[in-house]
Amino acid sequence: GPPWGAAGRRPFSAGAPRYGIRVSTIRKSLRRDGATAPTGGGLLLRPRNGVYCLPDTSPAILESLSHCGLVACVTASREYGLWTLDAGGSERVHTWVDPDHRPVRVASHPEPQEPGCCIFHRDAVLDPLSAGRVGIVQALSQMLRCQGVECFFAALESALRQGLIDSG
Repeated sequence: GPPWGAAGRRPFSAGAPRYGIRVSTIRKSLRRDGATAPTGGGLLLRPRNGVYCLPDTSPAILESLSHCGLVACVTASREYGLWTLDAGGSERVHTWVDPDHRPVRVASHPEPQEPGCCIFHRDAVLDPLSAGRVGIVQALSQMLRCQGVECFFAALESALRQGLIDSG
């Protein structure tokens, strides 16, 4: 079997976050005599050094993590399962990057007429970050500023109906 245990494809505890697993968590799970690169067998993806994800992680989250960011705005709203009035998965990934940091890789297209890979948001954290994405309140706040009132209210109504936020 794989050197990181017989528990299957997840070399970390069931209570660990699904995305953005730190290398220290994986190292604790590896046997001393086993391999040290669980990405080799396709069990984990590495969007950037020191961060590992499961193979079923969405491409949007992988893209955001590669910039040392998290999915934001409408991209995060789709990840939460909210209604969005945008271009869907064909829209560029909205990525939140801490205002005190910068993305770690070039985010512009080499051809000046082509759009960059992401739309970056750099606002202060409003609620806890969650599994490769900003919190739901922050995503809604970003949508209001970035996508406009209609898109915001569609997502807000969806979040209320799904019980992801309350009206109180």
